[in-house]
Amino acid sequence: MSVKSLVFIDTNIWLDFYRVRTRERALSILEHINAVTHHGFISTAQVEMEFKKNRQAVILSSYALVKSPSFEGLSELPAFLADSKQSSGVRTTEKKIRQMTATMKQRITRVLRQPTTHDVVYRTAQRLFRADSPWNLKRDKKVRFEIRRLARKRFMLGYPPRKRDDTSIGDAVNWEWIVRSASESGDDVVIV
Repeated sequence: MSVKSLVFIDTNIWLDFYRVRTRERALSILEHINAVTHHGFISTAQVEMEFKKNRQAVILSSYALVKSPSFEGLSELPAFLADSKQSSGVRTTEKKIRQMTATMKQRITRVLRQPTTHDVVYRTAQRLFRADSPWNLKRDKKVRFEIRRLARKRFMLGYPPRKRDDTSIGDAVNWEWIVRSASESGDDVVIV
């Protein structure tokens, strides 16, 4: 007997695809998400809004980190090294690195300006947010009012999940929808 699970992906996991962190084959995760988008994902308009609200700032912070290293000390060499193979190799490598850096910045700019054509993360998230699924709490579902009411109550009582000094009920909305989805489906839930 196999156990079926619903999966909830937190906003910060979506944003992590844009952050500078070491992740081996991180984009391969998107292939798995794309393969089962309409089946077992829990999502909310809250996650969609947070993702779209914070996406640009996260990408811009990564953009600022993409820069060529300093070749100071290697560009001005003493005469006895200036014409060496190594000196020529450093100049060639510096030029290539500057070109690759410029190309990466252009790619980031395209991702920012045209996410529907140049951003695989955005397209995957968008497919999930738009999926016609009983576990997708879109803004047009009437049950959202009940979920918000439960989230406000959870927030006012100080129940988790909650961040210190948080003034938003976003996590509570997501949590209440996760609980509702698990209860109605009878499935286990994996929270990423």
